[in-house]
Amino acid sequence: MGLTIYYSGKIKDKKLIPDLQKKLIFLSKKKNWQYFLINENGYQGIVLELHPRAESFSIIFNQDGYIVDPGSVIYKENLVGKPEFGSFIKTQFAGVKTHLIVIKLLDYLKKNYLIKMDVEDEGEYWETRDTKLLQQRMDFLNMALDIVENKLKHSKIEQKGNLEEMGLEVEQILKSIDKKDIELARLLNEL
Repeated sequence: MGLTIYYSGKIKDKKLIPDLQKKLIFLSKKKNWQYFLINENGYQGIVLELHPRAESFSIIFNQDGYIVDPGSVIYKENLVGKPEFGSFIKTQFAGVKTHLIVIKLLDYLKKNYLIKMDVEDEGEYWETRDTKLLQQRMDFLNMALDIVENKLKHSKIEQKGNLEEMGLEVEQILKSIDKKDIELARLLNEL
């Protein structure tokens, strides 16, 4: 659970990848972000660490020039010819500022390097450019996570040898969350 931005796209020309890497290295140095270059097994790109509480932001291209998830490189999955595959970053725990940075980076990439780009933003900022709505979504998810955490803390899940049984027990606890608690969280978020 958490606010995630999913993105996919194709680079205009694979010859642009070194320039894209250079520009994002420059930006990373200016912003004190860690970065990792990817140039192996036909994959090229860069991974940025924008915030300690966000997942890595990766712009990695496969042999066909499509953005792929870092797992593709790690596990050497053959994703050639699968343009629907893309990447994602969870920003829920890093806050609105980091979410906005990701959107600005995606805007920059779309304008300067990509011929195709699809973005699905669970915070709806990509579509609406409404910072208030994004903050409301983050706040609501944080409250929902707090409710789940509280419910799990006060439950008596027994350590069992069978993970499936424990999973069923957690599922029952989650199902027992009172809809009134969710509505209360929603109300608090709107006030």
